[in-house]
Amino acid sequence: MLIVALAKVALALTMGLALSKVANAKDFQVVNCPQEIQNSFYDVSKGPGPGGDYKMRPKLNVKCTDDSIIIDANAIPTFTMNSTTPSPLRPARLHHEIPLNPQIADAITPIANNEGVAILGDLGVTVTGVPIYGPTEATIPADEIYGSAVYNCLLAMKNDELCAPGKKTKRGCGAHTGPQSYHFHYLEESCFQGEKSLIAEPWTLDIDEQKASGVVGYALDGFPIYGMHEHKNGNEKSPVIKVQSSYELIPGKPQDSYVFLAYKYVDKVDKGLYLDECNGHSHMIDGKEQYHYHATEGFPYILGCFKGTPHGIMSYDRSSKSPEKGKKGRGWFGFLKPKRQAMIQGCH
Repeated sequence: MLIVALAKVALALTMGLALSKVANAKDFQVVNCPQEIQNSFYDVSKGPGPGGDYKMRPKLNVKCTDDSIIIDANAIPTFTMNSTTPSPLRPARLHHEIPLNPQIADAITPIANNEGVAILGDLGVTVTGVPIYGPTEATIPADEIYGSAVYNCLLAMKNDELCAPGKKTKRGCGAHTGPQSYHFHYLEESCFQGEKSLIAEPWTLDIDEQKASGVVGYALDGFPIYGMHEHKNGNEKSPVIKVQSSYELIPGKPQDSYVFLAYKYVDKVDKGLYLDECNGHSHMIDGKEQYHYHATEGFPYILGCFKGTPHGIMSYDRSSKSPEKGKKGRGWFGFLKPKRQAMIQGCH
C-alpha cells in the first residue's frame, strides 16, 4: 500500500510539473496549459521592472481550460520604462480569455474602416503580459489623428530609424503609457529573445538573425504572434529569413494621420516571405499546419486585421461617453458587421 501511495504522489508531482510553470505564484504562474503555450510565456518575476522611482512589479498569471487561455496581468514592463507620453505608468487589470484552439474565420475582422478610423485598445497581449495595440494612435493631437505611433515617434524604440525625418525618441521596446495601460504598438525583436531579454535594457541586445524567432504574444483571436525571423515556409532545413509585410506606402500619402489610408495591401507571389493582409500566414509548425501572425519592421507592425474570431475586443461609445457592449453603428466599432459587433465587450 505504501508503495502504491508513493507512486501516486510521484505521478501527481510529475503531472504538476508538466502542466504548470510556477515561480513566485503571486507574480508569475502558468497552469494547466499545453507545453508549447506554457513555454512561450516569460517568467516576468525575473525581470527588473520599470526602474526609477517605480516600486511596482510585473505580474502575469495564465491558466488554460479545455477551450480557452485565460490571461491576467498588470501590464507593467519587465524592463526600464523611458516615458514618452504624459500618461503615468500604473498597474492595469488586464484580463483576456482567448481561444485555446483558434480557427480561421469565414471572413477577416478589420481593425480599421475605409475612412481610416481604427480600433483603439487591446488587440492582443505579449508573452510578458502587456497589451498589444494596432499601429495607430488615438484622436489627440488633432493633426495626428489615427496616425502611426511608430512614424510619429511616440514610442520608446531601439533607435529613431522608423521615425519621421527629424523626429527623435527615447530608447525602449516599442511601447508607451496610455490612459488605460502601458502597451505596445511595435515589438522590438531584441526585447523578445526569451528570458535573456528580462534585463533592464533589452533593446541593447544583439539579434541572432540566423535563429528563428519564438512566440512574442497572442492575438485576441487566439492565434500566436511570432517575431520577425523564421525558417522559410516553416522548413527547418531552409535558411532563416526576415518576413515582410505586404503593405506598401501610397506615394504622396501622409502617415502622420489616418495611417491606414496611407498604405495599401498588395498580394505578393512569395507567400513564404510576404505576409497576408492580417500580417500572418500558415505553414507547418511542430508537425501541423498552423496560422500565425508576425511582428514586422514595416506597417502594420503587428496586426493588420484578425484572421480568426477575436474575443473581448474593447469598444467605446463616444457619443454617450460611456461603456457599451455590442453597440451597433456607433463609436469605434460602427464599421464592423453585426455578427462581429456582437463580440465586442468592455470599454477603452
